[in-house]
Amino acid sequence: MSDIIADLATLDALYGDVDERSIIKVTDHVHPVYKPWIEASPFAIMSTSGPGGVDASPRGDGPGFVEVADPHTLLMPDRRGNNRADSLRNIIDDPRVGLLFLVPGLGETLRVNGTAAISVAPDLLERFAMAGKAPRTVLVVRVHEVTSSAPAPWCGPICGTRRGTSSAASFPPPARSWPP
Repeated sequence: MSDIIADLATLDALYGDVDERSIIKVTDHVHPVYKPWIEASPFAIMSTSGPGGVDASPRGDGPGFVEVADPHTLLMPDRRGNNRADSLRNIIDDPRVGLLFLVPGLGETLRVNGTAAISVAPDLLERFAMAGKAPRTVLVVRVHEVTSSAPAPWCGPICGTRRGTSSAASFPPPARSWPP
């Protein structure tokens, strides 16, 4: 017997059935209940995959730096940075992206999976200009799946807690109470 799990049957036997609450809260769009997370988030982690491997890249700005253009589209400016452009290079090869949104004071996270395109449309660049400086590009993310995650033990010290924090009061109910 090996100490490494290498097939789905063994994995499924170990973990069992998926909790129904984890399934019913998944949507194929940004539901109005999830929109406040994106609008309040000053930080997201974007994951991509390409020929050079995988990448998890921090993205951030003021709360609402990612705009919900419509229930199926997110807009995220790519501000000037170190010019490695690892995620952008990956998107050209494989447009699939995963975004993990975090909000200070809220112990839950919001996950968005979709596909991204890199835009240099003048109207989008102008729309996201700050202090007279436009971003180099704007990512246009087509949303395929959105779900929230219940508070995780690791998140407490980093994200704060839901109870007793004023910033969390206006957010959707915890994932464990979904649907609203």
